[in-house]
Amino acid sequence: MKTRELINLGFGSRELADAAIAAVAAAAKAGMKKTALRRRVQELAAGPEAFVEVEHFGEIAAKLVDRGANESDAFVPGRSPAPYRQWEAVRQMENACALPVAARGARPET
Repeated sequence: MKTRELINLGFGSRELADAAIAAVAAAAKAGMKKTALRRRVQELAAGPEAFVEVEHFGEIAAKLVDRGANESDAFVPGRSPAPYRQWEAVRQMENACALPVAARGARPET
């Protein structure tokens, strides 16, 4: 599993994702198959309390449980989206549509 995928699953930080990668590597070395590993990591992210005593995954599960107790690390969405300038994209589209190739590409072939 990749770091970004683990962060998206809820491991939250690079440190937790790296610890999860180490746990996955240890479990794979012990013979666990890829599909079982993926399912186990998804279950771990959903309910880490059940994995605190599980071989290879206990340490990361404990970290996740501790993080849950300290919600200051948790993602909090903003009240409004970040500002952006839509007019820049509109101007780029207008420029692209003004190119001669755009007019030829838009016409159906006969």
